[in-house]
Amino acid sequence: MSKTDRQAMVEDIGGKKGSKEEERDLIEQMESKSKKSREEGMMKEIKEEKVEFKIRKEAMMSKIENMSNVEDTLFRELKESREKSLQLELAVVTLTCLGISLIVFLSLRH
Repeated sequence: MSKTDRQAMVEDIGGKKGSKEEERDLIEQMESKSKKSREEGMMKEIKEEKVEFKIRKEAMMSKIENMSNVEDTLFRELKESREKSLQLELAVVTLTCLGISLIVFLSLRH
């Protein structure tokens, strides 16, 4: 309950020449309404924070999954690159051996 609402109620109470007990009852009612509205506001904030946390959590999980997929792709490419490199090395060694063998064959033939 806002401050102006409280003042209006107090003025209403002051305008009426009621008993002190009625004034106390009205004040207690105002305080309980104020307390309830604060509690409701806090609960609403907590619920909103839970929703925001859940959204952030899901976004982070999605990012982690994407990073995992990228990591898997990079490892696969690295493995393929190593295999190609080994194949090229084998081809170079094979051609070198073939060249040496050919040179030795031709040298011995003369």
